[in-house]
Amino acid sequence: MWGIEKATGFDNQYKRFVKKHENEASAAMSNLETYLAVLQETGNTQIANQQPFVHSEPEGMVAIDQRGAKKDTDKKTGTLKVTRLYVYAAVIHQTVYLLGIGDKDSQKQDIETCRKKARQIKRRNA
Repeated sequence: MWGIEKATGFDNQYKRFVKKHENEASAAMSNLETYLAVLQETGNTQIANQQPFVHSEPEGMVAIDQRGAKKDTDKKTGTLKVTRLYVYAAVIHQTVYLLGIGDKDSQKQDIETCRKKARQIKRRNA
């Protein structure tokens, strides 16, 4: 049975992100639920990583985006801001670690921060 753990600092980062981008955060979390359902059903991270909203990242991480969510009709553009929810799936422990969340503007820094967290998790689980 796959479970979820939050990396250090995830809750604070998520709260800040939700204040500015509630719909995007909701969409990414909905896609996370789908990702977890695929893992539960198949037990195979490769199949889960083939979902259309999943992007490969360094250190074995993946980024789950906001795609597939309903558009925000209150905004003039009617589109959601590009969002990435960074996760690391540890197969041996059947745990998906929530590392961070951000938008396109913070992507480079988010990836670097999450890479460090993924490395720490790998060392701890080795």
